[in-house]
Amino acid sequence: MPAFSTCRVCNRKLTNPTSVAVSMGPVCAKRFGVIFEKALAYATSIGAQLDANRLQIHAAIAAQEAYRQRLSRRRAGGDNNDLQNSPQVSIDRTVSNVWSQARGQTEDCRVEFSDEHHGRVSSASGHTYDVTPASCTCLHFQHRLRFTGGTCRHIDAFNAARRDIEFTVPREVQVDPTIRSIVDQSRHEDALRSFATSDWLIEEERESVLDQWRQSRGFDGVLVHEDDEAWDDLERRAKQEWDYQYDNVLGNTGNSFGMEVEFTFPRNVSASEVARALYEEGLLDRPDYHAYHMGSAGPGYWKLETDISIEPRGLELVSPILYDRPETWQQIERACTRLKELGCSVNDSCGGHVHIGIAPMDHRTHAWQRLARIGVAYEKSIYRIGGADADGYRQTGQAGRHRGTDYAAPLPSSARQINALEPAALARQRLSSSRYTLFNTTNIDDSYQPRPAIEMRYPNSTLDHRQWQAQIQVANALVHQAAVIQKSSRQSALTPAFNQVDDHLRRSDDCSADMEVDHFRKFADVLGNDRDRLAAAWLFERGRS
Repeated sequence: MPAFSTCRVCNRKLTNPTSVAVSMGPVCAKRFGVIFEKALAYATSIGAQLDANRLQIHAAIAAQEAYRQRLSRRRAGGDNNDLQNSPQVSIDRTVSNVWSQARGQTEDCRVEFSDEHHGRVSSASGHTYDVTPASCTCLHFQHRLRFTGGTCRHIDAFNAARRDIEFTVPREVQVDPTIRSIVDQSRHEDALRSFATSDWLIEEERESVLDQWRQSRGFDGVLVHEDDEAWDDLERRAKQEWDYQYDNVLGNTGNSFGMEVEFTFPRNVSASEVARALYEEGLLDRPDYHAYHMGSAGPGYWKLETDISIEPRGLELVSPILYDRPETWQQIERACTRLKELGCSVNDSCGGHVHIGIAPMDHRTHAWQRLARIGVAYEKSIYRIGGADADGYRQTGQAGRHRGTDYAAPLPSSARQINALEPAALARQRLSSSRYTLFNTTNIDDSYQPRPAIEMRYPNSTLDHRQWQAQIQVANALVHQAAVIQKSSRQSALTPAFNQVDDHLRRSDDCSADMEVDHFRKFADVLGNDRDRLAAAWLFERGRS
């Protein structure tokens, strides 16, 4: 095994590109803080002697920078310990109303300048990033904007504050002259170290969020494909009415989501009347509708637009970026209820698209591979839950049928070629052959307007808020489970490899009803917890393959 592919602290194999680049895993990096402090003291005391050994000097520089960032994070978090050693910035500014594409709202950002070309930006999310006029260490820039020429909100805030400042005050940080000369010669290496340090910190934050999911939703120890009694109980509850919830619906990880409701409106109602009604409900920012994919709504507002793919008279209601809060579920309920009151309905031309934020997965290629394995293995179950018709089931006892694959095609053959060691962007490219794929990932790396969310296109549309909640729960669970299931997990065997075709059940495969149910029981176990298993089973009961 080459040395560069193992951690220099614990000697474990490294697969993440950032970890491989710095020869250290995120856990070891997290425990390295004490050594950073000692390295700083060492570098300061014998800096002049280090000139004979360039590598040692570079290590000292990295230690100084890491220690400076650590103290800055303490200051931003309110920890006053050791602040007498913290370097002070010359200038800081607060920039108001910076638009956040990832969060779908405006926010204030605090900019602390080290010099004219370097600074740190603290956003409303509580995170702080190293920023230059054209680069940022945030995930949004690193994984979606770095090669497109785009800018994130932190760069925008930095440049806005920079335009109003005359930089006449030198930075007060004192660096050993010998080390400073090496810094000037090694700016690129230092920047890479800075990015790597930031990646470790972000990785730690992501892991803490995923730990929340693992503890509350990841796996409750029940496998309904092995436990007939547990399955019988789940099936019994799935036949009952859905208990619509308003609190902690999605596992309390703070991930974002969105939705697009396609529907038809009756001839005795105009599109303007539909817009007026939704405006009066407080959902739209104006009592009017937009042309398809044209214009925008104000922050936090839904958008109503025309859609000629919906027949005979179609509109599409597009949500803003949503979060798991009571007011969100109330909005969804109000929207569906009001549209029904107007006589609106759905038919086979109406799709219901669920967007789930990619924060749990992002640059983890193995997670994208896991999602592809789930999509390939359980294709028939996914289409069946996508075809659920809660209203029809409630009225006649008949299950709904999926609208077809024209706008929700199965995963392409390229999805089976995803390699866990390749870049995540390439994995996403293999996962979706077009925007009309079952799991649409084409917008994530779009060079014009990247959107950090997976579009789940398999559900039929509905005006039943309970069905929407169940669909969102399942989609959210799929993304989180793809991120947390590892080779050592009990659920790993339930996400068969691409070449294990005997364990796959495609939409077009003929099978008995019992075989389809048995396969779905395994899919339910992939979701890992009773609440999301119930959501999937409730939809499965109301759909047909």
